[in-house]
Amino acid sequence: MSDPIATGVDADFERARELAGVIHSRPELGFAEHFAADALTRWLGDSGFTVTTGTAGLPTAFTAVSGSGGGTVAYMVEYDALPGGLGHACAHHLIAGGVTLAAVALAASRGDRPGRILVVGTPAEEGGGGKQLLLDAGAFDGVDAALMFHGADRTMVDRPMLASLVYRATFTGTPAHAAKNPEAGRSALSAATLLLHAADTMRVHFGADARLHGIIEDGGQALNVIPERAVVAFQARAATTTRAREIGRWFEESCQAAATMTQTRVAVDRPTPEYAHLVSNPVLAAQCARYLGDAGETVEPVAANEATASTDAGNVSHRVPTLHPFVRVAPRGTPSHSTLLRDAGLEPLAFDGMRAAASALARLGADVLDDEEFRARVRAAFVDDATR
Repeated sequence: MSDPIATGVDADFERARELAGVIHSRPELGFAEHFAADALTRWLGDSGFTVTTGTAGLPTAFTAVSGSGGGTVAYMVEYDALPGGLGHACAHHLIAGGVTLAAVALAASRGDRPGRILVVGTPAEEGGGGKQLLLDAGAFDGVDAALMFHGADRTMVDRPMLASLVYRATFTGTPAHAAKNPEAGRSALSAATLLLHAADTMRVHFGADARLHGIIEDGGQALNVIPERAVVAFQARAATTTRAREIGRWFEESCQAAATMTQTRVAVDRPTPEYAHLVSNPVLAAQCARYLGDAGETVEPVAANEATASTDAGNVSHRVPTLHPFVRVAPRGTPSHSTLLRDAGLEPLAFDGMRAAASALARLGADVLDDEEFRARVRAAFVDDATR
């Protein structure tokens, strides 16, 4: 019996693998992913999609549409890399190849049936909050389900993701010669180090489902000058957006306390959009688990104490029924954001996982477009629990 989705995945798999490999070899940071965005939009255009670039005023964002009428399924594509030489140590090259392959295969299978396939190119997932900016611009309006996948060392369909808030504290002191007259100065760096100690003290009270971690971005310019300026960046994470905000308020109070103790001044800002916790749609999750199993994946339950991170797909999940499954692309135990995961991203296992994810997401998208009863169940299961 003919399987048009399988045919479509087979037809474009080599292009997906080649493109993922090239993106891996040319890592680009958030909002500067010009090569990746150009390559992806070229593939989508070649596949009959109507492509719009520069969505939401972001040069490396895009939308691509195939079909009309009926329901709408959105495929979220990520393609930014990590700084510091890590490159694609979060496997976004596989998201780029696999999610686009799902959309292209689904479009090729449609014929004259109604249904709208929307591909949203979402830059700067690694901290820039591209999806929130696209939400604000209306890119996800009218969408019945938003789908993507992420690489991991195991396959899990409903792994939780933490809310995340980023803070930057800029301390301003009084410069003076560090040896000749230090009493005339007030050290911004002393305030920054006090803040780091405060954060260490706070962590014991958070519980297992919250995190607070940070770095000193600027600690002074010369050894013989009391630092006039110091900058500290911190990220507060928690299982719910409400809890992350509570931790953030505590952190802001600690910033003010550190400034008071050192007779310095502090300004606290939020340089990136807030990342909400991820709400996985249970109807989409159950169906995706079935399709991943059909594609040869062993779908594992999420452990009660599962370690996790954050994603701006969480923001989408509070506006649109969303699924963000994890698919095995590396050996068990391979840590995220590591050179191990980066190097595993070109191995056969990585591309096997990409292919399985593309197949499952294409089939899931077909259900959203073709099955009104399924679409209604997805909608009925949608819960915006941002206030939890």
